[in-house]
Amino acid sequence: MDLRPWTIVSVTQLLQFLTCKRRWWLAIIAGLGEDLTPEKQLGIDVHAALAHYGKSGGEWPVNVAPKVKVLSLALLPYLRAMPNEPTSFEEEYSSTAGLPEGLRFVAVLDVSTMSGYVLDWKVVKRVT
Repeated sequence: MDLRPWTIVSVTQLLQFLTCKRRWWLAIIAGLGEDLTPEKQLGIDVHAALAHYGKSGGEWPVNVAPKVKVLSLALLPYLRAMPNEPTSFEEEYSSTAGLPEGLRFVAVLDVSTMSGYVLDWKVVKRVT
């Protein structure tokens, strides 16, 4: 087994590390990754639908699944409550500030504004 150096850290990785160090090590260092569960796929689909909605000025993607649209609609009030007009959707942010050499923090900002407000969607833990 080839072990990989840890060069990128994300919020998800940190939460995984704090929850189960063995699971984190197998996924990140051993490179075994994780299965794409129905819950993860639903989260990916909701993020994509909301990003499309925001970037297109209020249009839903063609053929969006009903469950994805229902969950997306439930999150729209948070988007509308932002104090400034959103300027970017699903934009990657990266920084090395305060980290040891060779390590970089990476996050995908679901929605952000020029004045620094950030909105991070959290969808579901279980599909029911």
